[in-house]
Amino acid sequence: MIDGLGQLALIGLFGGFALGDDPGPQRHAFELQHFRPTTPERQLDLVNASWYFSRRTLFDERLELRLGATLSRATGSIVQTSGAIEDGSFRAQTLESAAWGIGPTVAASVLLARASTVSLSLEVAGSLMLHDRSFPAGGSRYNGMVQIGPTLAWQTNRSGEWRVGARWLHLSNGQGLGAHNPGYDGRGVSVRYERPLRGLLRG
Repeated sequence: MIDGLGQLALIGLFGGFALGDDPGPQRHAFELQHFRPTTPERQLDLVNASWYFSRRTLFDERLELRLGATLSRATGSIVQTSGAIEDGSFRAQTLESAAWGIGPTVAASVLLARASTVSLSLEVAGSLMLHDRSFPAGGSRYNGMVQIGPTLAWQTNRSGEWRVGARWLHLSNGQGLGAHNPGYDGRGVSVRYERPLRGLLRG
């Protein structure tokens, strides 16, 4: 579940963005992510597409905060268990769990090292997602989604930049443990391209 630590991370990300320094020239970023499950009970493929349209910095730009929106598509199924082995009521049920989701996202990037046009950072992101049905199956339509991982970035010219990273993700509705909050843990990759909006429009 999204426990107290996860809720604190979401509050910190959204609150930190509001307190960030003057944003200055805006850079727009487009990101694609693909996740696979870390447990056999959650056979779900998750694809996220994010657009970051606002940026703020702290600590001489060593901490970067971005505000955006995420569209999510999940396909696959989960295994839901109920009952107890001792009294013979235990059973496992496979439930289809495809869903679409959308919601606001805030991402934070901490610069770890830089050499010329290449840099290494640690990134964390939090999203408040609304799905078109209960997701994962048996849960609720709303979920908190938190992810973290290292990112390698390199500048391709004066304004464009590519970022590639590894990600670990946790998603749940924060209502405790049980069938009403099945949750999902995944690991995957992230690819992002960012550039000033003027450069994107000019091509």
